[in-house]
Amino acid sequence: MKGRANSIAGVGTQDALFLGYLVKTDNGDSKMKYLPMILMLGTLFSIAIIACQQPIEPAVSHKLVVIGNQHAVPVFPDEQTYLHTSREKQQGGVVGVVGDVKQNLTAKQIDDQTPVQIVTADDYGAVITVTDGPMKGATGFVAKQNVD
Repeated sequence: MKGRANSIAGVGTQDALFLGYLVKTDNGDSKMKYLPMILMLGTLFSIAIIACQQPIEPAVSHKLVVIGNQHAVPVFPDEQTYLHTSREKQQGGVVGVVGDVKQNLTAKQIDDQTPVQIVTADDYGAVITVTDGPMKGATGFVAKQNVD
C-alpha cells in the first residue's frame, strides 16, 4: 500500500508545476509559489467575465425619422396592417377617416430619432426592433420613409 501512496502523491505534479514554480529554501526543501499564476488567471477570468457582460451593438445603427406634420413615427404590428391602413387613408372621405382611426388604434407611436435595428426590409418599409429608449425591445413594421 505504501507504493500506492507514493504513486498517488506523484499524480498532479506536472499540473502543479504548470501553475507555479519551485523555490529552494536554505534548508534544501522545495516549496511551490502559486501566487503569480493565480493572480494572472484571476485577472484573465475577470476580464473575460466583464467582456461577456457588455452587449454587442449592431454594426449599423438606424433611427426613426418623422416626416411632414408627424410628431412621432407609427410602428405597425406587421406589414399587412400597414398596407391595409395606408390604402384606406389614401382613398379619402369616410374610408380615409376610418384609416386614420385604425392607424391610431393599431400603431404604436414612437419618438423621432429613436435608435432601431432593421430585422428585414422590402420596398414598402422595414421590420424594426427598438434598441434604446422607453420602448426598447418593441418590434413592428415601419414605412420606408420613416427609417434613416
